[in-house]
Amino acid sequence: MKSVRLGFLLLTAIAVAAGCTKKQSAPMPPVDAANKPTEAATGAPTGDTLPAELQNDAYAYYGLGAAKSMYYSVKTRTGQPARSTEEDGAVTVKLDSVKDGKALYSMTRMDLGVLDSTDTIELSSEGVKVIASDESKFDVPTLDLPAKIEVGKSWPVKTSFKSPTGEQLTLDGTMKIDRIQKVKVKAGEYDTIAVVLDATITVGAQKGVAKGTSWYAKNVGLIKQEMSQTLSGMTGTVSFELRPAPDESKK
Repeated sequence: MKSVRLGFLLLTAIAVAAGCTKKQSAPMPPVDAANKPTEAATGAPTGDTLPAELQNDAYAYYGLGAAKSMYYSVKTRTGQPARSTEEDGAVTVKLDSVKDGKALYSMTRMDLGVLDSTDTIELSSEGVKVIASDESKFDVPTLDLPAKIEVGKSWPVKTSFKSPTGEQLTLDGTMKIDRIQKVKVKAGEYDTIAVVLDATITVGAQKGVAKGTSWYAKNVGLIKQEMSQTLSGMTGTVSFELRPAPDESKK
């Protein structure tokens, strides 16, 4: 399963944290004795069958085929003077529908503080796009991963949306599949693709830059993500990495 969408949620989180806004976390998904989340928690699809033509590279690297929760640790550092937070939580994905050559998923983050929300994800022949979150709707859907993964491929990113604090956020830049890289995180070591974001950002009347890298593993999803945003001379950062499931971490 994939987890946090590239860039946008984390940039929103930085803006929210800087404004001292704290969202109430949802409870962690229930896990059975074999460490498998219950079907009620994952929303595992029971009726819709995903067409073979939609099972492209983006589907595999975004981890949309996994019907289990994934667990993450997130660290944020924002404000002046700088404030740091650390949270452990989970991400679940649910296939909602398949229609007209497109599949819609709900992706929910829980117990991750300001990152908690549910996104609407669209899978199509173009790749994986973020349509909206429960906090905002993008004026232009954003492509997180293209249907065909190739090192060196890049694409433009230009969209705007409102943050949970009501400020208008605009992002204008590019994403690029920069390299293949072996990455080690709390959950283990993975062969990944590194996707780089380089953009300018406007939050209300403030202008700045947003940069980051996300690492995805095939048939797993997001392994690690590091984002930074500089506005009015202040820099906020968010780091996000896959960790073992709760009972596995005790072994």
